[in-house]
Amino acid sequence: MSVDLVEANDFSFVNGFFEAEYVTNSPRLILDSFIAVPSIFHDGERQLVEMDNEIMKGELFYKEQEPGLWGFLGCYQFKASVNFKSVNIPDIPSNYYTLAFEDVEGDNGRNVVLIDGVPYSKNSWVLYKPKTRSIRSHFQKSIERSLGIFFSEDWILEYLNKNSNSSSSILEQFIDSKSKIFVWPDNGLRLNDLLNISIASTNFLEADKLVQLSKYETKLEHVIQLFQNQVREQASSINFFATSDRNRGSVLRAKDILEQAINKSFPGVTQIAHIVGVSPTRLKSDFKKVFGQTLFNYFRRIQMQAVLQLIQKQNYTVKELATLFEFSNPAKLSACFEKHIGTKLTTSKND
Repeated sequence: MSVDLVEANDFSFVNGFFEAEYVTNSPRLILDSFIAVPSIFHDGERQLVEMDNEIMKGELFYKEQEPGLWGFLGCYQFKASVNFKSVNIPDIPSNYYTLAFEDVEGDNGRNVVLIDGVPYSKNSWVLYKPKTRSIRSHFQKSIERSLGIFFSEDWILEYLNKNSNSSSSILEQFIDSKSKIFVWPDNGLRLNDLLNISIASTNFLEADKLVQLSKYETKLEHVIQLFQNQVREQASSINFFATSDRNRGSVLRAKDILEQAINKSFPGVTQIAHIVGVSPTRLKSDFKKVFGQTLFNYFRRIQMQAVLQLIQKQNYTVKELATLFEFSNPAKLSACFEKHIGTKLTTSKND
């Protein structure tokens, strides 16, 4: 069974986007769907799929690392904007979870991961349950690198049992929840860093370079553990599944906006809500459910943590810090610092 994915004349066109469906019952079926398309070149020996058509140009390296565990590593240049809609065929088993790391570069501010109409950070982890239907949007002129890890239900249960500890992991929480998709923005990570390799983006699309990249030593199991560690370190007390998948997406987008404004004044709930596309009331309610605090308190806490890191590395006066973080005077900064850090603000450089 195959699904045509790449010929422009086979796509529908809606609101400036080409649209196509693809089957996600298993990594093998995804791969077979690509390989069956006439314009796709498949090199079975190198486990490489290449494409160059009116919609996109790119390469996909694939590997079944062990039974129940697959990895897809790819890079794509999009010549047109396109929506790929995932579908499942009822008569075919569908028991694979997917963990993907997305690394996006775009123009006109479109360097975001867009899933089901919700924008996320350009560097994001995305976790799907089996049989999840979703729409992944790709913008014209964007370059997207991704590592997709597919693991069966049997494999993940064995993995969790082997790596069990006293605290519940994000994977266990996700499996036990009603959520179908979980997205975690990670602005501090790039795909090159994740795979412990170094390759110029201008060479990434060359087949030989991609095969070279595919020989990374990082095992997929280690990447899964890294994902769990990243989430645990950055958000150990967050109740991720206290709201719906879509509402959680808006909350995480709001979190991203706050972190980008860390050295500025608080953006304001109304402005943030407008950007993420929900009402201020809904955003305030969902943010507190997930993070256990208001948007303003979250912003001040991460802002004061940034102040603390700054004075530990460089010499600043309190007055200079107040100006840098847009406080009206040093006294207000000092009071805020003591409230959120628990100690008085002292610097090695006098005003």
